[in-house]
Amino acid sequence: MKKYIIICVVISSVASFFAACEKTDTTSYMPTWKGFNVTPRPAVPGDSVTITACQDQIGHLIYKAIYNWTVTYHLRASMGGDSVVSETFSNWVVYDNDPVDPSIRFLVPTGVTQNLTVSFQGRYMYSGQGYSASDGSNIQTGFDGMLRRSQSSALEGFSTGSVTIPIQ
Repeated sequence: MKKYIIICVVISSVASFFAACEKTDTTSYMPTWKGFNVTPRPAVPGDSVTITACQDQIGHLIYKAIYNWTVTYHLRASMGGDSVVSETFSNWVVYDNDPVDPSIRFLVPTGVTQNLTVSFQGRYMYSGQGYSASDGSNIQTGFDGMLRRSQSSALEGFSTGSVTIPIQ
């Protein structure tokens, strides 16, 4: 009987040890993308335009994301001709606390003569163990522009893309 109790205690201890050793996913990875959502499309000078980079799958174990948006347009110069203007906007978030789709909102200046181009770069700093990856574009029907994960390493990852906004 004593032997039986000792065997039961050993089996119970081993079973509880393995049950307590639950595997945790410590792999960091950045989001995958559908493309951009642009409103309104097309735009007219004076419109407030919103561009959202739409995630297909959110990232995992990212402590910080930095988003850089560059808006480039042709502006009618006072002495004739056009001048090319670029404006860059940046913001950062604690991604794991706020994994929403990044977006930008701006006014189309009066005097814009051609379509606007907006470039996007997302930089993701990992809090887990990242992996090296590059998977090209992942554009789905109903979305604009091109948006892709461009590179990833053990410490951080980058996504890049651009979209053209027609001007009426």
